[in-house]
Amino acid sequence: MEDQDPTNQSIEQEPIKQKNNLGMRIGVIVLLLILVGGGVYWWFQKKANEIKIKENQAPVVNEVSNKEDSEQENNIEDDYTLTENLMFMEICYLRDHPELIKYYPENLDEHTSIFTDTLSDDGQKDIDELCVDANEDGYNYFLSLLQIDEDMDGLNLYLERYYNSSDNNKDTDGDGFDDLVEIINGYDPNNLRTEYINNIHDQLAVLYESDELDIDKIIETCNLLLIDEYSKIDDQGRDSCLESASRSISDVTFCDKVNFSFDYLYEQCKDNMVFNKASTAEECLKVQDETLRTLCIHKEVKKAKSLEPCMILPEEFDSCVNPVFGDLESTDDCYKYKSNMTIDTFDSCLSAVAVSQNKATYCFGMNEQINQCIIAVAEFNNDTNQCANLYISPNASDYRFVYMDYNSCLKNILGEEASLEAVAIKGCQSLHVNDSPLDPGQANIFINYCFGTIANEYNKPEYCYLMSEDISPANSEPVICLSMIEK
Repeated sequence: MEDQDPTNQSIEQEPIKQKNNLGMRIGVIVLLLILVGGGVYWWFQKKANEIKIKENQAPVVNEVSNKEDSEQENNIEDDYTLTENLMFMEICYLRDHPELIKYYPENLDEHTSIFTDTLSDDGQKDIDELCVDANEDGYNYFLSLLQIDEDMDGLNLYLERYYNSSDNNKDTDGDGFDDLVEIINGYDPNNLRTEYINNIHDQLAVLYESDELDIDKIIETCNLLLIDEYSKIDDQGRDSCLESASRSISDVTFCDKVNFSFDYLYEQCKDNMVFNKASTAEECLKVQDETLRTLCIHKEVKKAKSLEPCMILPEEFDSCVNPVFGDLESTDDCYKYKSNMTIDTFDSCLSAVAVSQNKATYCFGMNEQINQCIIAVAEFNNDTNQCANLYISPNASDYRFVYMDYNSCLKNILGEEASLEAVAIKGCQSLHVNDSPLDPGQANIFINYCFGTIANEYNKPEYCYLMSEDISPANSEPVICLSMIEK
């Protein structure tokens, strides 16, 4: 595409490429969040200034500060040169100097329109509090950015940094569309950076799949995320990458070796080391982070296949056990620790084990939603035989309603148009009086109902004689079943 003034470039010429997920409207969205008390800092994911990333080109790597450098971390918002503080500058200085709007392209008024409106008293108060530290040096810096447009593409240096595009190239990603045109139409003017970062994460995924982790290579790859010399967010991205890596690394020196910039991620890394090393619930208590400590105990639950490790936190037992019921192989622990659980948690325990072990009869001990549990077991395991347990559950009452639920359960698994006759009668054959919490006589009646409803539905009396003594010893003659067939 020939170089031309992008303000004269047709807005209708939409680039056919990936939409920018953050989009050009992020400025207004973030500002509105600020005015209702939202945090700004971590919103600034749009980074970099004058960086054209090409394939196989190494990123610009910052010097990583020591983890002890807490002053730099705590006062990051005071440094108006940082990329993440660009929005602060725009809010504070453009509000007091609306004449600076002249430095913005006409078709990019998302950044400026809100400043031409009258704010509410609360909105004005929020901005006043936000801008209490705004000073003349910051204003002069902001003004200098607005006045620079090296590539004459209609985007000043402030906007180039905000949108992560280059001020030395009208078309940062070289796709044939000028940066301003892409931004106005809601596209990313620098897809190359996005592709570059995605490639780094792909490299990490391959490293994590290796049988033996190459720790040095992981550190080297995480360091590639340090791209923007103006942004501490890249430091945070790199630190987050290393903290994630520490979850799979047993080398207790790792956290000190990589030299974190952010204290909280360094502490999280050390916690991960404790987590990785812990082999008992008692050792898990040394983990400082509450969520990670609970996960550590869950690790012991999975290993022991018992809820016992959660007893180390008796006051938190109920919340500790809830996510790990599916790791149990029987309902024994559900009953063993029933007194430590709420009724709902106890029911959840039985239900989760029933589903994981494909045993709908475990649902019978629940206080509520027994039939829903039976159907969930059947559907999750794609096992039509489990549906028949509806006939011998404690909730079995009117056989006509049970038959409707039975049919519904089968159709949910097989589909609306499926033939149910064969699977329905097979399900009845899977029942046994001894599996039911009902007394044997009542259970026998409902097993008759199961066969009887199918025999009647398909007018096949012979189905009644499929009730062998193995199913119900009381059935010498299937009288109840035969009586259900309409003449």
